[in-house]
Amino acid sequence: MKKIATSLRKAATNNQPNLNKINEKPIDAETLKRLKQALPKLTKIRARLVLHLAFKKTNTTGEICHVCKIGNLSDMVTKTNPMLEKYGLTIKNYPPASPLLNSFGEPTTVHCWELVILEDEGPSPASRLTNSVEEKNAGELLKQVA
Repeated sequence: MKKIATSLRKAATNNQPNLNKINEKPIDAETLKRLKQALPKLTKIRARLVLHLAFKKTNTTGEICHVCKIGNLSDMVTKTNPMLEKYGLTIKNYPPASPLLNSFGEPTTVHCWELVILEDEGPSPASRLTNSVEEKNAGELLKQVA
C-alpha cells in the first residue's frame, strides 16, 4: 500500500511560526502601554522573558527556560519584578491545578508563570514580605551590636 503524502496546507499549519501564532494570547491596551514604558529599562534577556510572558499563554518553568534561554528562572524573575513593579506589572508563579507528571509518572513541583497587572493598592505582598524580613534582620543586627 502506498503512503499518502501530507497535504502542503496541513504541513504549513504545523510549522513553528504558525504554532506560535496559535499559542499567542491577545494583549490589552493597558498592558501594552505599561510594557512600552518598562522594556527600555530591561536587559535583553529580561525583555525576552517579559515579552514571552506577555504574548504567550501561561507556561511552565521548563518551557520558558528553554524558549528564553534562561538557566535560573526564579532568580531572573526576582531581579526583574522590582523594575516591572514601577510600571504596575509583575511576574507571578503558581502550581498548576493538577500537578504535572514527569517521565516516571511521578508528580513534579513545576510551576506556571504569567505576567499580570498590579492593582493600585501599594507594593506587592512579596515586596512587603521582603521589606519586613529586612527590617527584622536589621533589628536583630542592632541588638547584637549593642
